[in-house]
Amino acid sequence: MLRETVAALPEAQRAVITLRDIVGCSAEETCNALGVSDTNQRVLLQRAHARVRGVRSRVRRDGPTDMTEMACNELVAVITEYLEGALPAADRRRFEAHLDDCPFWTTYVEQMRATVGCLSDLADDTLSPDARADVLEAFRGWRDQ
Repeated sequence: MLRETVAALPEAQRAVITLRDIVGCSAEETCNALGVSDTNQRVLLQRAHARVRGVRSRVRRDGPTDMTEMACNELVAVITEYLEGALPAADRRRFEAHLDDCPFWTTYVEQMRATVGCLSDLADDTLSPDARADVLEAFRGWRDQ
């Protein structure tokens, strides 16, 4: 659904949102690539985000159109299980179907994989006990927010 929304954006908005949010270009890189001013790229990005938010709000409000779809908020709850290969097969299919239609989540999952890859090289004893306690405290209740 979001893929179709992005594809339906006016060309300039689609170019800006693709460069900024999907490719990960900076504002300056986007301006240089498209030959637009910083103000113009910000306006284009804001308008593209507004349209995408409208679609996401409808999905959140109305829910997926059928039980084979997985809404964005469901993905947040199960991404760890997905990355660890512990997600049940039916949910994994729903998760991957969402990724097929949502370039933003595809990028997010790639970023999470990269983060996990970087952090997996850390030994358990890298953090002092106090630092570990601080990190754990910072994330307590985070999923419930």
